Amino acid sequence: MILFRQRLILGAIGRFFSLIAKVVYRILKLFNLQFAFLVLVAGLFLFVFGAFNDKTVLICFYVALIISVLGALYITATKSGRKKKKYKKDIGDVGDYYSQKRKESVGKEDAQPKKAEEDVIIKEDIKEEKPKYYKVSQNPNYIMAEYSDRYELYYKSVHGLKKIRTDYKF
Repeated sequence: MILFRQRLILGAIGRFFSLIAKVVYRILKLFNLQFAFLVLVAGLFLFVFGAFNDKTVLICFYVALIISVLGALYITATKSGRKKKKYKKDIGDVGDYYSQKRKESVGKEDAQPKKAEEDVIIKEDIKEEKPKYYKVSQNPNYIMAEYSDRYELYYKSVHGLKKIRTDYKF
């Protein structure tokens, strides 16, 4: 029974310190102070082992600490000023895009695309509805076509657009 209580108390203390460590790390990460924290830990070891008796070590420690804090402030300031990327980018008509790319590549070895396999799209059934085309921000080789009733995902290759899948809107 005593071992159970001790384990319970020690477990609660361990969870408390784990929570404190996570909170401190998130604060350090938010302000990019991880390197400054490492400099402080190194300074603590130098203090424990008596290396701060020498003035040059103390001056080097303060210089390293100041540089790391200023670097963290600079990184934090520039990170907060950046604009986030938009999820998707409208690129207009894909047919015009590829015809322009083919004209640019005339004279190169692989200027003309090889005859397509079944899954490469040359021209599908021409419908009156023109979709909006977007580049996928995670991978620019993927192109998404948005119709009024569905989304179609294509992979951009040397041979043209390869249809990956179709998702229907509800």
